[in-house]
Amino acid sequence: MGHEVCAVETTEAEAIAAAERCHPDLLIVDAFLRNGSGISAVETICRNRKVPHVFVSGDPASVKAALPAAVVVEKPFRPEVLTRAIQRMIDGISPP
Repeated sequence: MGHEVCAVETTEAEAIAAAERCHPDLLIVDAFLRNGSGISAVETICRNRKVPHVFVSGDPASVKAALPAAVVVEKPFRPEVLTRAIQRMIDGISPP
């Protein structure tokens, strides 16, 4: 799809720091990180700048409970499913 990965992080704090450093135009976020929450990381990152994001999770219902408008791809997933979710965010079909 032409995107470049600027960081792969495993904790909430690292994800927030990477977003501040890299200024990404798209986030693909695991909802449950080793230390902290992907959901909280996205909320913090998007507080100052709206960034389209897609969550990946083995428990999509938990993500939807916290953020009903979230775009969530259930693990395990096929690459084309993630591609469609990313395209939805880029096209602005779902709120960031």
